[in-house]
Amino acid sequence: MSGYAWWTSPLDNLTHAIGDSAGPGDGTVDTECDRVLSLDKASKSPNGSFCADCLQAVGSTVDDNSRWR
Repeated sequence: MSGYAWWTSPLDNLTHAIGDSAGPGDGTVDTECDRVLSLDKASKSPNGSFCADCLQAVGSTVDDNSRWR
């Protein structure tokens, strides 16, 4: 995987990592912590609270190569 996008879920109010090739393609995507995120309900902006499981899965830091979709 070449990179991650970060989206905030309204269900847990955490910002989750989504890999470039994630998701079944039906308006939902699989997060790095194995949750399914509905893109029509999620926010493209960070809220400051990152999912610890996603951070651990992508290397525990949000680096400059991360981007918002």
